[in-house]
Amino acid sequence: MKRELLVCAVLGAVSFQGCVNSPQEEQENTKDGSAGTVAHEVYTMGSALVEIQDQDEGLAKVLTAVSETTTVDIVVDQWHYDSTAEAWLRTVVADVDRGTRTRYDTVKLYDASGQSLRSAALADVARYIHIRTVEGRYAHNFDYRFEMTGVLENTDEQTLVTLNGVFDGSFEGTSFTGSSVNDVVVSLIPLNPFPLSGTVSFDRPLREIEIVFTGDNTATASTTRRPSGITRTFELSLTTGQETE
Repeated sequence: MKRELLVCAVLGAVSFQGCVNSPQEEQENTKDGSAGTVAHEVYTMGSALVEIQDQDEGLAKVLTAVSETTTVDIVVDQWHYDSTAEAWLRTVVADVDRGTRTRYDTVKLYDASGQSLRSAALADVARYIHIRTVEGRYAHNFDYRFEMTGVLENTDEQTLVTLNGVFDGSFEGTSFTGSSVNDVVVSLIPLNPFPLSGTVSFDRPLREIEIVFTGDNTATASTTRRPSGITRTFELSLTTGQETE
């Protein structure tokens, strides 16, 4: 009887250990690329209104958008106004390392009274809705859909936009939940495409992720494991999406 109990105890211990990640495995799972890709998309959406204004005024000089990386070949169906949709539309197909990334953007502009606008002049726009779907097929496979509302604030020296919204989708075939973009502030005049402040949060299997913007090319990501509650923090490059300690 004692021998049987001992065998069961040993087998139970072995079984339990097989379900627990080592610290190294847990750290690697934390930086799986999802935070970096999400932060990169929010960053590139922040200056969309400036890009549309430049296109509307004939100031767009190249086919690549201001916020796009210059390290890839990009084919752009440039920003253009669709009178039927009453929206500005754009498609970007980027050839990246080992694959492609495709973005479809729709932006609807409104004045202070809530009337739809064609003009993208920052002085006229009070708020806008930006919807983006993006498909990534390269180092990571992901499908995201963002829907954000931007509210403009004009002063004598500065124009800011505050972005709030939600997104959904999947990363490496796994859906995520509880996603939100919270008070992300971007300076449009003078233009600083890097968000000055704000957060993004979403849930991945067994962990919660929060991204904090700080006004430069880096953001801070924190992941909290469930059910242990252990939190790990790492940095994100907004221009590349790279995740580093």
